[in-house]
Amino acid sequence: MWRRIMEQGILLGMLGVCAAEDIKKRSIPLPYLVIFGLVGIGLHWYGHKLFLFDMGTGIAVGVGLLGLSALTRGSIGMGDGFIFCAAGIFLGGSGNVELLMFSLMYAGIWSLGMIVFKKRKSKVGKQRIPFAPFVFIGYVTMLVGKVL
Repeated sequence: MWRRIMEQGILLGMLGVCAAEDIKKRSIPLPYLVIFGLVGIGLHWYGHKLFLFDMGTGIAVGVGLLGLSALTRGSIGMGDGFIFCAAGIFLGGSGNVELLMFSLMYAGIWSLGMIVFKKRKSKVGKQRIPFAPFVFIGYVTMLVGKVL
């Protein structure tokens, strides 16, 4: 029980740090994600919580996002893919897909709000929004859903 709470706290902290960095600098430092990923591997190795296959499928979600980042020439940030690689170590494949779906839902709602409430401008172009805050909110939603 305490181990699960610790893992959830570590992942929540990682996503919070990444969200703050993404908002402030529009980038996510890779060393943070490597450290959190190694901590996740260590916790699972010590506790035998997830099987290697589960961690691999969780990481595969992030690798898929990294592939999409390459295909879209950076429209999807590489940092977002690395976030999901690290989160996949903690959540496994199905949990990471759930996190991705919540994150996309919140980013979509935010984007729709930006379109609806945007003041008319003569120049309309693409706006980039940081994705890590939506990943953080998605994980909070997952945690609240488990409590209720």
